[in-house]
Amino acid sequence: DPASEHLLTKTMALYDPTKEDLLIDLEGLVVTRTPPYALVLPGNPDLRAGFGHLGMAPAEIFIKKIYSIRRIPIPAPRTSPAR
Repeated sequence: DPASEHLLTKTMALYDPTKEDLLIDLEGLVVTRTPPYALVLPGNPDLRAGFGHLGMAPAEIFIKKIYSIRRIPIPAPRTSPAR
C-alpha cells in the first residue's frame, strides 16, 4: 500500500547498513512452486521454473503491508583487554 511504500522509502534514505540493522513488522506471504521439485523440469533440467530473472530462486516474498520499521544500532565489537 502507499503508506507502507512511503515508510520504507523514508527509512531507507536514512539507513546505514554498516551501523544498524532493521527490524520490520510486516504482513506478507511467501509463494513457492507446488510441488517444490517442479523447480527443475525433468525433460529439460537446464530450464529453470523458479522465480527471479534467472528462474532459480525457490520462492518469492510479497510484502502486503509494513506496520513498523525500527533502526537498531549494531553494537561496537568488544575488544579484549590489553595484557
